[in-house]
Amino acid sequence: EQTEQFAALEDAARQAGATTRFSAVQAAEGQLFLARAGFEANDAIAALPATLDLAVAGVLDLGQAADIASNVVQQFGLAASETERVANTLVRTANAANTNVAQLAEALKLAGPIAAQANVSLEQTAAALGVLGDSGIQASLAGTNLRGVLLGLSAPTSKAKKALQELNVSIDDVNPATNNLAVIFGKLADGLDDLGDGQKLRVLNNIFGRRNAAAAAILAQGVEKLGSEFNLVGTSASEAADLIDSGLTGSAKSLISALQEATLQAGDAGLTGALKGMLDTTTDVVRVLIGMESAVE
Repeated sequence: EQTEQFAALEDAARQAGATTRFSAVQAAEGQLFLARAGFEANDAIAALPATLDLAVAGVLDLGQAADIASNVVQQFGLAASETERVANTLVRTANAANTNVAQLAEALKLAGPIAAQANVSLEQTAAALGVLGDSGIQASLAGTNLRGVLLGLSAPTSKAKKALQELNVSIDDVNPATNNLAVIFGKLADGLDDLGDGQKLRVLNNIFGRRNAAAAAILAQGVEKLGSEFNLVGTSASEAADLIDSGLTGSAKSLISALQEATLQAGDAGLTGALKGMLDTTTDVVRVLIGMESAVE
């Protein structure tokens, strides 16, 4: 079985090296990151193309892309087979809002686990981070604020309950476990419309706390974009990567990777260490998969 895993991983890495801007060694390193994140061999192989696309479209190195993809999969309790969904959501959000994939990933480290617990989807969470990004709240600050907002909605304090009553909004109306974020903030926005600026601030402070009130106000003002599902349509990670790779730099990198694959096919004849490097990395992947990495190290 281990021999079969090794062969399958090697084939996938070499296929990526022959057809993308990444070398077989880099692709094998991507598999290693995915394996260390708990992906089985078949899952790592299946997730590799989306991870490569995320790296190109998100302007990331491959290790960073693998780390981001695997983190988000785990944060939202997704299957490894949904890595393409993760890549598409992050790239589409980054393309539609004033943020980038790296900033979204940083924000999701803080907001993702709470969002998942509150039954908020990856797409809704990313959309909310995109709306915050458009107002200059990005990366860890966006994640911290959105986490606070979600906690305020999921477990409102007695002060928050009174503030919601002022808006004629029930606790059930703002429960993220049963309502879309766009619906929740649409109802809050309707209630806030009749209040003066000072009253709005007081109410939002009482519901979300001083540190998160501004973010909640931004989300209430951005209901239209929050509900537009902009990260469900548009250019996918694969399409974005293809567009980038169609340029001269992308073509040159793809040529280099293809030449490296030709070298691998010719064998390691002392001209290069490419074959050995790829095989060593693939060996590391198998060791992770069978739980031997710590023993070897």
